[in-house]
Amino acid sequence: MDRRIRRRRQLEDVIPNDCATTGYKRVIHDPHIWRFLQETYIKSVNERSAGKYSARRDKLPSYSGFTVAFEVKDHGPRGRSIYAAEPIAKGTKIWDPTHLVKFHTPREMKEFLGRLDHDLQCDVLLWAYVEKGLGYVSLVLDPASFTNHGERPELINMDDNNHATRDIQMGEELLENYSKFIGFDEDSVEWFHEMRGIAWKEGGPPARSHSTNEYNLLGASKGAPKMWDTITLFALGLFVVSVLILKKVLPSNLFKKQKDGL
Repeated sequence: MDRRIRRRRQLEDVIPNDCATTGYKRVIHDPHIWRFLQETYIKSVNERSAGKYSARRDKLPSYSGFTVAFEVKDHGPRGRSIYAAEPIAKGTKIWDPTHLVKFHTPREMKEFLGRLDHDLQCDVLLWAYVEKGLGYVSLVLDPASFTNHGERPELINMDDNNHATRDIQMGEELLENYSKFIGFDEDSVEWFHEMRGIAWKEGGPPARSHSTNEYNLLGASKGAPKMWDTITLFALGLFVVSVLILKKVLPSNLFKKQKDGL
């Protein structure tokens, strides 16, 4: 059997193939889940990687790397999002990458995913990305995974080093520029594109993106609209249209019947 086919079948035994179609519930995770993911990473990777991360984590007791007050909300077109819970001055360090971890091999990623339930597997393959020009996969194991991409330059308020690019008002969404750190269409991590393809394209071809726009449209972006949101909005729109039609048609029909009856 071809090695690639064998590898794909092995991945399909661990990775779900319905993340894009099940409308799985994308919850706002509490600190216990983030701690669980952090501990699971330590158990899944090689001793050297686990040791480096553990040493970093010991210096930051918090489950989160945010250095400012923040709030996670789930509304609007981007879904789960990070908002400033206090005014943030320009130049302030917003987030420390302590919980940014690396996967160098498909074995490590597969081992990690195999210890998670269905919805967490989909979330991980929603958040993980190829580190630009470095040939490995990165994943943030704290709420910063909910930080979305600013579609226009003027919306972006975090720089490459996670500092505020301007004064940020309380209640404003924190947005970064994905194209600064995501490596699109990099062949050295074909195994990751393949994993993502299985999870987010119903067993389809590797999920490769050539730009931030393609990455967001894939359905695997952090803020991709949830399936149930789309269905609900469509159903609600159909209901409203039906009511308007009925209100317009029924009275005239009743009037006609009453007139005919006379």
